[in-house]
Amino acid sequence: MAEKNEYKGTAKLAAAFHNRIKEMNEKPPILELGTIGGDGSLVTDGFRQPIPKGEYLVCRGLTLGEEGSTFTVDSNGDQVKLPKTLRGVKPGDRVLAAWMDSEAVVIDIIKRTS
Repeated sequence: MAEKNEYKGTAKLAAAFHNRIKEMNEKPPILELGTIGGDGSLVTDGFRQPIPKGEYLVCRGLTLGEEGSTFTVDSNGDQVKLPKTLRGVKPGDRVLAAWMDSEAVVIDIIKRTS
């Protein structure tokens, strides 16, 4: 009798592993690469339907503006020029996006190592 109970426990454990793996495969990836389209839309590599500009979120650091533009950094009115390595997203940029439920959030611009 003890043998049947051991198999029962093993079967339950195997079923739990199977269900967890199935759940993981059914959910979309949390992080994904994508491209900003010419119209400002976001197309992720796993979700090929363009997400229109204004329908996805962008981290604050990517909303600062174009290279060389200035912005105020403190209450004294001090101005800082945006360096080449820090700028807002623009068409053609490859980006890293995170999925929060059904909402896409562009985290940063990515590039190949040089």
